[in-house]
Amino acid sequence: MSTPLPLRIADWSGQQLASNLAAGAVVVDYGAACARIRVPDALPSFLHAFATVYQNFPAWCREERPFADFHIEMQASKGVRRWWRPQVHFAIDGIRPFEPFSDANALPHYEWGLNWSFGQRCNQYVLLHAGAVSEASRAVIMAAPPGSGKSTLTAALMLSGMRLLSDEFGVVCPQSGLLKAMLKPVALKNEAIDV
Repeated sequence: MSTPLPLRIADWSGQQLASNLAAGAVVVDYGAACARIRVPDALPSFLHAFATVYQNFPAWCREERPFADFHIEMQASKGVRRWWRPQVHFAIDGIRPFEPFSDANALPHYEWGLNWSFGQRCNQYVLLHAGAVSEASRAVIMAAPPGSGKSTLTAALMLSGMRLLSDEFGVVCPQSGLLKAMLKPVALKNEAIDV
C-alpha cells in the first residue's frame, strides 16, 4: 500500500489546522525526518505563525502517515502563567529539554527545539552544521560556525535558482554518500534580510 500524497499546511482551514494540532494529528515532512506535532492548548500566536511560515510544507494527518521520527508538543504553562506573562514549553517525546519561552516567541521556541531534536536524534546520518543547496545532480555544503552568514548565502543561492536542501544541517547518508534535504524555513535576521 502506497503512502497517500501529502497536503500542504495551507490546504487546511485555520479551524482544521487547530483541531488537527490539538489532537496531535499533524505530521510534517522535513525531508530526512518527519515530526508529529501536538498543540493541546489554544496558542493563537503559535497557530497563526505556524500556518503562515509553514503554509507550503507537506503534511499528513496521523491516519495517513502513522510513523514520525519525533513527537513534539507545544504546551502552554499552567497556573498563574496562563494569564500573567504567558509561557510555552517545548517537549519531545514527553521530555522538556529547555526552559519555557514567552508565548509570543512560541514559533522560534519550536524551531530551536526542532533543530536540537534533529541534532540529538538523527544519529543514522552524518550531520554538518551547514547550509546546503543543489543544482542538477550536484550539491554544495557550506559548513560554518553560527553567525558567519551561511543562512544568508544559502537563501541568496536559493533565490538565484538553486534548490534549497537546508540552511542548518548538511545531512549525509553514510551508506549511500547522498545528501538529504532537511528543510525548514530559512531564519534570516537583522541586515541579512536586506542582503
